[in-house]
Amino acid sequence: MVSRLRSPNADLTIDLDEGPHQLGKAITGRVTLLPGMSFHMRGGKVEFICTETYWKMVRRTTRMGSAETNESAATIIREYSQPIFNGAEIANLMPQVSDINFTIPLNAPPTVQGRVCNITWRLKATLDVVRARDISREIDLVVLPVPGESSVGGSGPPAENAMEVAQLAECDLNLSLATLRVSVGENMEGVFRIFPKEGFAPEAVPVELIRFEKAGTSQADLSVGSLEFKTAEATKTADAMEFPFSLPVPECLLATVSVHETSVSWRVRGTLTLGGGEELEISQRVTVRGSA
Repeated sequence: MVSRLRSPNADLTIDLDEGPHQLGKAITGRVTLLPGMSFHMRGGKVEFICTETYWKMVRRTTRMGSAETNESAATIIREYSQPIFNGAEIANLMPQVSDINFTIPLNAPPTVQGRVCNITWRLKATLDVVRARDISREIDLVVLPVPGESSVGGSGPPAENAMEVAQLAECDLNLSLATLRVSVGENMEGVFRIFPKEGFAPEAVPVELIRFEKAGTSQADLSVGSLEFKTAEATKTADAMEFPFSLPVPECLLATVSVHETSVSWRVRGTLTLGGGEELEISQRVTVRGSA
């Protein structure tokens, strides 16, 4: 007889077909039940669960007083389910197999793994057992964005606006990009132009690809690729110094995304380093998409 205090003696396994697993693409596999005893099952389900971990300020009070601390929190932001197995009397040593075939919607967030941002997916199978504890099993799941597409909230400006201009007292700056949308693993290409005014002489000209992460009250601004030019390396025209560049976008689970407390954004920044440590800069926001 099955005890109400524990699950029946049975092995439950989840096997997914080979990935990659992506938003908008069917995830297929199977759930296998290997019973070591007989019991009655009402049915079962598989759940695709998306959890976001972020940070929030929490006030803690003790006898010494109160203070705010930055603490992590987790919440389920997406949850989908599919039924498996019909209610049945399960016979000892008689394997049962149910198929998985589910498509996570395109408007769901992909897996995000960064310095402060963390969005995870897991697949959980649960069997509802009569007069006993349920049988469950879960596995971690990496869900990629659609290739060449930005993630939730990641629509960027049109490519024809891929130029940023700044007019400063010392010089005019022009940051021109070949595109405002690029996939991880590709290169962000462009030209940084400086239109100097009389007496202007920069010491160094770094160009960087920067990723900004925000998860609740925590954030990080990270340079993930950079080139540093000297003035002598410029391609000179009649009125400008030009610095062509190509910055690789690293393979990562950090496509442009904005959902709930989490956001990931990218930008290209050109900086002029002047004497005395003074800096002038210009930046242009870009959209990083899933691997093509």
